[in-house]
Amino acid sequence: MMTHIKGFSITSLDELVLSSVQFDELMSDAFDIVNPIGAVYTSTVSLLRFSFWLAKQKATLSKKDFNELLSKLKWNGEEKPFLKVDKAFSGFFPEDLAQVEPRTIFKLAENFKKYQSVFTQLVTLPLITQDIVRNLIQNCRKPRAKREKKEPTIWMTAPDNGRFFQPPPMYDDATGVMLEQIMKSEGRSAQSVIAEGIALVKQKLDALKAQEECPLPVNNDSEVVNLVTSEEVIDTSNSTTSFVPIDETLDSDLWRDDIEDYDLLTLADLELQNEMTPVERLIETFQSAQSWEEISEMLHNYEQYKDEAWEALTPLERRQVIEIMPKAIRRLRDAKRFGKIADFRELREGVYEVLLNGCMFWEIVYKSWLDNFLAYVG
Repeated sequence: MMTHIKGFSITSLDELVLSSVQFDELMSDAFDIVNPIGAVYTSTVSLLRFSFWLAKQKATLSKKDFNELLSKLKWNGEEKPFLKVDKAFSGFFPEDLAQVEPRTIFKLAENFKKYQSVFTQLVTLPLITQDIVRNLIQNCRKPRAKREKKEPTIWMTAPDNGRFFQPPPMYDDATGVMLEQIMKSEGRSAQSVIAEGIALVKQKLDALKAQEECPLPVNNDSEVVNLVTSEEVIDTSNSTTSFVPIDETLDSDLWRDDIEDYDLLTLADLELQNEMTPVERLIETFQSAQSWEEISEMLHNYEQYKDEAWEALTPLERRQVIEIMPKAIRRLRDAKRFGKIADFRELREGVYEVLLNGCMFWEIVYKSWLDNFLAYVG
């Protein structure tokens, strides 16, 4: 036997369909409250009574029967907010909350844990009004933590969790034209030109800083200079002998010869290094490198000469380079050889710049994207 609820005598599932008369009887008591203050607030009583009734039906009926009840009432999927109202306000009489608007009832029910302190205080109040509930909700809110104002930065996070810098846009036509001319004439990327420019500025600033910290001495006091000079003259005139042991003379001559030989060798090495062209330096690196990092470092400086240096290698030397070449770079190299891309270069490990056929600007390609990128280009 199912539970009897006021206004309903449910003995079978067929009787769960509400007639208009039964529904009116269930809701009519909402208008009999003491000191009614309007339809908006009296509707709260109807809302609470219906929520309590629906919760009892769920507790009494089987899951299947309850779902059939919702289906006959055409309330499928609409029952959850009302069941939450029952869970939150089951300890109150509907008439006690008549002066609280329905929207506030739903808000408190949906955030039952958040507003737990509100419910605790409502139980102790002799009269519950909308203003009182609103003030309790406001007092329950935690003040928002002030966000720390972050300073603007040029650094951004890459998909591979690395970082790269991206300066703000420059609206300087002259600088843009110069950069474009250098890119075309030198066959370089915009990044490499900008990097070299920044390095030159840094070198200039370091030189100025060093000059400020260690200024060159300026002899403005002529008396001091004359005093030093006179002392040196006196010391020279007072020296009665200039006897130097023969052994010390021989040692100093030998030291002088060694220093001269070292200077000659050093100058010869520097002249030989300065005489090497970028292509020759790349060829030497290709031939002697034991790891790809050595080659990558040299390619950063002489990227535009890599094809010419590669052509100068013997088949055996090329094979040795390919053996230490990372798989991703080998795949990009094959894509260039078969005409799928115009060129490529390595920015850092796992990050590459690729120039597509017919394009002027390079695209950034990460190692994790390489499969999809190569499938896209052909």
